[in-house]
Amino acid sequence: MNQPRWVLLGHFCELTGFTQKAVYALIQKGRWMLSREYKKVNGRYFINLEAYERWIETNG
Repeated sequence: MNQPRWVLLGHFCELTGFTQKAVYALIQKGRWMLSREYKKVNGRYFINLEAYERWIETNG
């Protein structure tokens, strides 16, 4: 089974070791863009794993 493109923030943190606080900082500083690296749906943050991998390869 393929990995989903969008995962909830908590699952993203489990997969990567990032803290929720670190993710919020990336969003607040504008390093992650809405609808590219993350989305907020019904008050919950979803992270795009494909965009995260591209971000790590170019900015990490």
